[in-house]
Amino acid sequence: MAETPSSDPVLDAVCDRLPVAFGAYDTRGRAVGLVIVDEVNGFATVGAGALAPAAPNDQVSRMVAETDRLARLFAERDRPIAASRL
Repeated sequence: MAETPSSDPVLDAVCDRLPVAFGAYDTRGRAVGLVIVDEVNGFATVGAGALAPAAPNDQVSRMVAETDRLARLFAERDRPIAASRL
């Protein structure tokens, strides 16, 4: 089994099957961006799909609020932001 920083068996299984490597990445002095994948309608909008909540969900609301906060920080610093629906 691949070594991971987690004792989560699901994460271990993913690492065993995919080319995933965990490590530190120093972003100081580098231009980095934010990638938002499938948050809007994929699983954040109530009733929008198979993974979307059937009713309002506090955890999803917190996730959307945190994504909004991060996106605003990136925008204020003129950092790239990519949002995509898969």
